[in-house]
Amino acid sequence: MGLLPKRDGGTDVSEGIGYSALMLPERVSIHFQSQQWLAISVAISDTNDVYVNYLGDMHTSRHASGQHHQKIGKRYVTWTGGPTGYWQPMKECKVRPRDVLQRESVAVWGWTIGRIPSVLPSCRDVCGMAVDATAFPDSWTLGIEVSIVNGDPDQRTEILGFPVVQRHRICNGIIVVEIEAFVIDESPGDCNG
Repeated sequence: MGLLPKRDGGTDVSEGIGYSALMLPERVSIHFQSQQWLAISVAISDTNDVYVNYLGDMHTSRHASGQHHQKIGKRYVTWTGGPTGYWQPMKECKVRPRDVLQRESVAVWGWTIGRIPSVLPSCRDVCGMAVDATAFPDSWTLGIEVSIVNGDPDQRTEILGFPVVQRHRICNGIIVVEIEAFVIDESPGDCNG
C-alpha cells in the first residue's frame, strides 16, 4: 500500500487502498485549539467507487457494484449486525452509486470536540473542507456524514435532529458526494419534551 498523491505533488497522510492514480482525495479537517486536525478523506474513483478514509488504513467503501463495506487495511471489520446474527464481515449489498436518486449514507464519524487533539492527527495541508469547531463546547460531539446525493436532494438543516453546521460537495462524472458536519449537544435534557 502506497501513499496517495496530493495536489501539490507531496503525499497524503491517508494510505492508498487501490485507488486509480487519477483520483485525488478531498481531505476534511477540523479547526480546534488554533490548529487543524485531519478527520477524513473522501474520494470518488473513475469507476464510480466512493471511498472514505479515516486514520490511514481504516476505510468505508461503496463500490460501483453496490457493495458497501468497512475495512482496516485489507481485512473486513466484523460484526453481528448482518442477516445471520453471527460474527461476519461488515459488508452489505446496497444501491449502486450511479443508481442513487436522492441520498444514500456512505459513512458517519464523530468525535467529542475536547478530545479531537488526542485522537486525530494534526494537518498542515489545505483541505477541501475545514470545519471550525471553536464555537462549540468541548463536551459536544462533532459528526461528519458522507452521502451520495446524485439526485441533488434538498440540503437538509439537520441529521436526526442535530443541526448541520457545514456542508461541501464533490463529484467525479455522474457521482455526487455530500460531506456534512453536524453537532450533538451532550448536555442532559428532558427526553419527554
